[in-house]
Amino acid sequence: MCEEISYPAKAFLVEENKGAFWARSLDIANRMSGKMLQINNDPQYFWQVFTDLKNMITQGVMNLL
Repeated sequence: MCEEISYPAKAFLVEENKGAFWARSLDIANRMSGKMLQINNDPQYFWQVFTDLKNMITQGVMNLL
């Protein structure tokens, strides 16, 4: 697994909505930073989150069939 994933922000920015984009981005980062640090520092928590996400994806695919 990579330690950092980044995406170019430009593709998500629309001139008239730059402020809203950055406000929402900062809000998410502020609310989730504790959990992001826990994912990075606690292997057991990482695997629990990873497993939960895999299960959600699998269930989503099964619901589409």
